Amino acid sequence: MVVADGEASEHSAVGHFSTLSMPRLASLVGEQDEKILRRRLQEELGVCDDSFTETLLRSFSICRRGALLYAASGELAVSFNGGKDACVVLYLWLASIMATQHHETIEDVRLRVVFFDSSDEFVEVLRFVQWVVRSLKLEMVTFVQRSFKDGMSELVADGCRAMVMGQRRGDPWTANVDAFSPSSDGWPAFMRINPIIEWSYVHVWTFLRAFSLPYCSLYDEGYTSLGSVNTTVQNPALKRADGSFSPAWELQDESRERDSRKSPGGGDGGTAKRSRAEDEAVDKTLVTSSPRQLEAPPPSSEGIP
Repeated sequence: MVVADGEASEHSAVGHFSTLSMPRLASLVGEQDEKILRRRLQEELGVCDDSFTETLLRSFSICRRGALLYAASGELAVSFNGGKDACVVLYLWLASIMATQHHETIEDVRLRVVFFDSSDEFVEVLRFVQWVVRSLKLEMVTFVQRSFKDGMSELVADGCRAMVMGQRRGDPWTANVDAFSPSSDGWPAFMRINPIIEWSYVHVWTFLRAFSLPYCSLYDEGYTSLGSVNTTVQNPALKRADGSFSPAWELQDESRERDSRKSPGGGDGGTAKRSRAEDEAVDKTLVTSSPRQLEAPPPSSEGIP
């Protein structure tokens, strides 16, 4: 399913991109003096959580190194599916390019994002992805009903050497994944870059809220982990006495993050599961203002690289 450009709406987003948000993040990513970084995080953003600060500093380092290793045009793309984790890595990566290539504004950055589109996406997610792409003037490539492996074969043949992904430890297929992990045998050759692989659920929301960066409006409706329409429900752990739901960032027990997932036809809040199609395109991402759409049969039963 593809939402027409005119339907992409900021109403699907919580927050907006101010003129200072990305330059400020880029300034922090580019700062390599740890003492100064810690002081700025505390003074400018009120971040006092040592666990989050340590994790963020490691991610800054990963992003700086990756941006320098894959600096040539077309060598790298970012997987962007509109989810909270995908938002974090997109914003971090844009900031790292601004910092390492000395761009003063986000408009100077040229970055390709990739979206694996399916017929059962939330309309809010599709609108949010297109709004972000348009707002940040990103180049977007959409694969329609393609497996992740098939899409990566197309990208690698086009010169892509690395994909930035929003995977976190505990997600499916991440047991043996590191910050920099080459694809497996039998897959097209590319580097998977996972800047937030060691982040927790709390870290993700600390980042998005501290930096006042946009995220999809569904998270404020009680969804904590977004998959397809048929496998995603509001998290029962966030249900209030009046039947409404608290926002995702209020979840106290992060082990229940994936209680927003359910088996197709299952009850609300059952064991959180992805559909097979979601596992195959574990980091789905949408495309451009003038999208390049690549049609193909539905995804096959392939694993993650």
